[in-house]
Order: sequence, then C-alpha cells, then structure tokens
Amino acid sequence: NTSILNSLLRIAASTDRGQYAKPSQKDAASELVSSLESNYSPETNQSSLQSSIGTWELLYSNTQLFRSSPFFLAGRSTCQTPEQ
Repeated sequence: NTSILNSLLRIAASTDRGQYAKPSQKDAASELVSSLESNYSPETNQSSLQSSIGTWELLYSNTQLFRSSPFFLAGRSTCQTPEQ
C-alpha cells in the first residue's frame, strides 16, 4: 500500500492536487485509489481506523478544487435551478 500511496501523492503533487492533471494522470489516480480501496479491510485495520480520526487535508481531487470547497457548496445550495 505504501508504494500505491506514494504514486498517488506524486500525481497529486505534480498536478497541483489534480487541477492540471492530464487525462492519463486522472486515469492513473483513479486506478490507484481503487487499488487502495480494494486492499482495505476494516476488520483487519482497526488500528488504522483509529489513526484516521482528526483533521484531513485534501491532496487530490478529480474535480475543480473550488467546486469541492464548503463555500461553493453553500452557495450552490441556495440555487433554485441547475442554471443558477
């Protein structure tokens, strides 16, 4: 898992958290995330579950970062129609 995580972090760092990722980099990041998800087992990883409690920082996003911010989401919730 460490090598998968390091590969994902390299993509995140080299693409400004995914903002400037090329399609091939986005595909690679998605595959790496899928690999991490498939390797995770909550039954055998209770200690990592406890260590995940706390403050997190978004390191990679497959959408524009401003669209995933709380400010954008709050503003969007006031819209009546998709066009707004």
